[in-house]
Amino acid sequence: MIIDHTFEPAHMGQFIRTYQPTKWNAHRLINDLFGARHAYAPSAIIIQEKLFPDVSYWQQEINWDVMRSKTDAAIIRAGGNVWPDAQFENNWSRAKEVGIKRGSYWFYDDRIDPGRQAALWVSLLGNDLPEMEFWCDWENTYGGSFGGLRNVVAFMQSVEALLPGVRVGLYTGYYWFRDHSNPITNATQYAYLKERPLWLGWYMADASQVLIPAPWTQLLLWQWGTPAVGALYGVQTEEIDMNTFNGTLADFENRYGVTIPPPGGTMPDHFMKLTPNVPNEYRSVRAETNYPVSPHILGSTSSTSRIIAGSHGKALPNDFYVYEADVIISGIVRAKRGDKWWKVYEASNAPIEGWSAEIHLGQPYLNVEEIGATDPTPTLPDISLLITAGDDVQYVKQTIQMVLKPK
Repeated sequence: MIIDHTFEPAHMGQFIRTYQPTKWNAHRLINDLFGARHAYAPSAIIIQEKLFPDVSYWQQEINWDVMRSKTDAAIIRAGGNVWPDAQFENNWSRAKEVGIKRGSYWFYDDRIDPGRQAALWVSLLGNDLPEMEFWCDWENTYGGSFGGLRNVVAFMQSVEALLPGVRVGLYTGYYWFRDHSNPITNATQYAYLKERPLWLGWYMADASQVLIPAPWTQLLLWQWGTPAVGALYGVQTEEIDMNTFNGTLADFENRYGVTIPPPGGTMPDHFMKLTPNVPNEYRSVRAETNYPVSPHILGSTSSTSRIIAGSHGKALPNDFYVYEADVIISGIVRAKRGDKWWKVYEASNAPIEGWSAEIHLGQPYLNVEEIGATDPTPTLPDISLLITAGDDVQYVKQTIQMVLKPK
């Protein structure tokens, strides 16, 4: 196989991350006049119990043992244009070895024939198909001869023709998709995509604000950010793309199979589950400061250091701090006696280090529930049973040892 390295490769989210909606074009006009617009209502936000990354050559060589200690799922770039991803072969085999459920994506390049790209993708996978979905990543145009949604769908259909029974989903951005397609010109493609899953790239913390482009009314995956937790996931980049599955943990396992425990142990199964006490609101996780001399109430926060609405944070049962007196800094009350903060090690399924308030300035912010606690096995005494004969018979004595065990 001859691989053309004329063009630089791209990775997922590279263009969606910085995309600015057009102010005016034919697609936008038709969508605004005739297209359906969907949005999650506050009462139906994205479920965010299951989170996992997507990776490519951009993360360089990955320590998959470390990755497996944090997640049991990942979506791996196979390639784009007419070349395989430089890390695909290693990533694909190592992820499988450590028990990670794999999805596969291909970065669609409009300079290359869709059928040619589809054939290369399928050939790279061979007989080792993903445990999760196939995804076409459509987020950019190079002005090539094979642009537009018709060619993108033709690419997806080519993959499905080569692998009967497979359905390819689409990764895209809300504004990108609406700026480059519409339900009238692309009626046939919309009918096809409506029956395929949507993976939406939208970088924000508030899931209730995420918009869903027609023809879909829901998404399967949401790529919500690139937190600086790369080292915790065994990659060589500071940031790593993070995605949430729109369903419960049980939904995830029903769809993809039961999780196999990672080699070398698991995260604690006894923890405190921290959830925002007001629906559709997030809770900040503040960075550690010179605590508690300079309280963590002054620690920095960001859009990625949050317990997102619909998800939860985790803390160890005894890892909290209660203020014994009011804290006044520069004449401002920063904390009140009785305020309680938890040291969080995970937020919205991503590892994190910081503090989040159950009670701050006397006001509640988190609901706290103990998960995984079990009652200790009771210690029951041995019981001796003495048996004797009647009064007219010489006494016969026998001791029976009985051990009682709880069910």
